[in-house]
Amino acid sequence: NLRLTGPSAAFMVAARLDALRGAGHLVRIADRVELGARLPEAQLEEVCAGLARDCAGLGAVFVPAIPTAAFDPAPWLGVLVAAHSREVLDAAEALVRERARAVGEDFAVGERGQPSEPDGGAAGLRVR
Repeated sequence: NLRLTGPSAAFMVAARLDALRGAGHLVRIADRVELGARLPEAQLEEVCAGLARDCAGLGAVFVPAIPTAAFDPAPWLGVLVAAHSREVLDAAEALVRERARAVGEDFAVGERGQPSEPDGGAAGLRVR
């Protein structure tokens, strides 16, 4: 059943985008995009909004498909990306995967305790 769900979702997204934005959308499912941190809903929405803006800047469309896994012990996100060319589609998928992994670095900086050393070295906390 899962083998049919992904292609069906991609087909429906392509059909809807074609109707809204003109024909010729290519859609790729990026399953299990690793997140660098476990995220509460509000932060996940911020990350997805940023990914949507960044993908739009490339000429692609970002569609979150499985956002619920973002708070799992090994967090991930299921997404679709769409574009009119394979090159833009490849660039959008690479951008999504890179930015999603970097989320941990962004949130680790925000969750650091007061450094006990002047350079902040060993006192920082990493979120994984």
